[in-house]
Amino acid sequence: MSGDEVFALIASIFVAGYVWLAWYRTSFLTAAMVGLRGPVVAAMSAPAIMLGVLLAVLATEASADVRDSPIYCLFYAVLGAAWIGLANRACVLNGLLASEDVIERRNPAATYAWCGGLVGQVLAFAGSNIGDGPGWWVVIFTALLANGTVLLVWTAFEFMTGAAEEITIERSPGAGFRLGGLLAATGLIAGRGAAGNWVSAGDTLSDFVHAAWPAVPLVIGAAILEKAVRRFTAGCGRSLWTTGFVPAAIFLCCALSWILHLGRW
Repeated sequence: MSGDEVFALIASIFVAGYVWLAWYRTSFLTAAMVGLRGPVVAAMSAPAIMLGVLLAVLATEASADVRDSPIYCLFYAVLGAAWIGLANRACVLNGLLASEDVIERRNPAATYAWCGGLVGQVLAFAGSNIGDGPGWWVVIFTALLANGTVLLVWTAFEFMTGAAEEITIERSPGAGFRLGGLLAATGLIAGRGAAGNWVSAGDTLSDFVHAAWPAVPLVIGAAILEKAVRRFTAGCGRSLWTTGFVPAAIFLCCALSWILHLGRW
């Protein structure tokens, strides 16, 4: 490994350690007090599961020098853990205090939204590792595009709908599921947009816009649907199946249809 790669690895170890040790400390303390409730189990298991997904992508779809080297697979996995850990902290910008709402308050609605956001961020970063490139800084550049898109979609959705209040105060499971599905679908689209061989920053940006533009109509459609669901379910029972799972499945099907249309990078 070169000097800059060693530096990036050490920095990633410190960042990932700081972010995720604090997360698991809160999780274990809460589990010790209240037991292994659903949100606490999700908080403890989801990051490990998604790290496994990232490792699988690195081992099968990354450049040949990464696939054939356990050291480089570990390097990019640690880089991803740090990157996604910081992205996980950024959800506070949109009104979701993950460690408080998911773990301490054990809010199922917040758990659904957080899990979907985590899936979306991991898929976005995983896509940034697909293809050949000259170094780790290429991954950072494409991850900025992909993970930034997930965060921007979340911010736009929050601006248009005020979903955070519905999730954290009203504790609406359907709202959490809808947001989680939207973020996971956006991660699919952004990850596909970030995949591919590196030519130049300009070409990468152009390819990303060409592949990821459906994220814009997706978030607009999701916001319209969000308001419609709230209007038609106000004052009556809210079925998680009809108001949560079905919209989330629609978002994911739209994203899958688009990336299948684009084909392999």
